[in-house]
Amino acid sequence: MDEVLELLKDMKEEIYREKQKASQDIGELIKEGFFAKKLLIEIQNALYL
Repeated sequence: MDEVLELLKDMKEEIYREKQKASQDIGELIKEGFFAKKLLIEIQNALYL
């Protein structure tokens, strides 16, 4: 945890905002079930091949 705090302290504001936005985008994909749907499609494709 100390390492994370140290990285955040030294991180430039612009980079922090970019990482924050990327985290929010991934969170939305998770909430929408994107990764679960993708996995089910991949399983379905593997079973039919």
